[in-house]
Amino acid sequence: MAEACRALEDAHARAAAAEAQATLLVHTARQDAMMQVQQVRQAAEQHVQQTASDLQLQAQQHAHAAQLAAQHQVHQAEQQVHQVQSEAHAFAQQEAEQAAAAAAAARNANHWSEQQQEMIDRQRQQLLEAQEAQRAQAARVAQLEREIDALSLASGRSTPAPTAPPAAWPTDAELLATRLHDQGINFNDSLDPMTWIFDLLRAAGSQELDLRQFGIACHVNINLAELKEQIYSEFLELSEAHYERYFST
Repeated sequence: MAEACRALEDAHARAAAAEAQATLLVHTARQDAMMQVQQVRQAAEQHVQQTASDLQLQAQQHAHAAQLAAQHQVHQAEQQVHQVQSEAHAFAQQEAEQAAAAAAAARNANHWSEQQQEMIDRQRQQLLEAQEAQRAQAARVAQLEREIDALSLASGRSTPAPTAPPAAWPTDAELLATRLHDQGINFNDSLDPMTWIFDLLRAAGSQELDLRQFGIACHVNINLAELKEQIYSEFLELSEAHYERYFST
């Protein structure tokens, strides 16, 4: 009985020791498991942090690369814009220079045209003045001839005869005076009828006349314009001779 009791006590003791050992093992296993779980959690967190850091770095690298690419494209676009602006400015400057050259050429052409027109106007004015002076000179010569003849008649002096026979002379002074009156031609009937011929030719101008119908004989075969010039020359020679004879000092 005592042995049985001791055996039971030993069994209880062994059971308590086994239970204590089992409890210790369980506690140890639990601690190990908790440590492993904590290690796994830490490793996972580190992995997550590393992965996030890697992803953030990659994102930063991609963003930097994209920024560089965008800056490069912007730079290229700016260069293209600058080139286009330079070409446009050069083209505009060239067009402006061509327009300025065309305007200068137009001004030069206009100035040359104005100069030519002014030259033509001056030449026309000079021609008119020369014609007017010629007419005034002819009128003055005719007036001087009349004054010379009037002075000759008043002083009783005869007019010096020309050195050559006249180109034309009146054969019928009364007929000549009548025809001049009929034609309304002014003449001085107190002067020599030779002067009437010049009045007739001056009034006729370029018209054709039959001098014989006016009582005038012509010993030269020339037209009326040449005859008028010849008579004018004869009167001028006569006037100069008269002046040299009576008025020259």
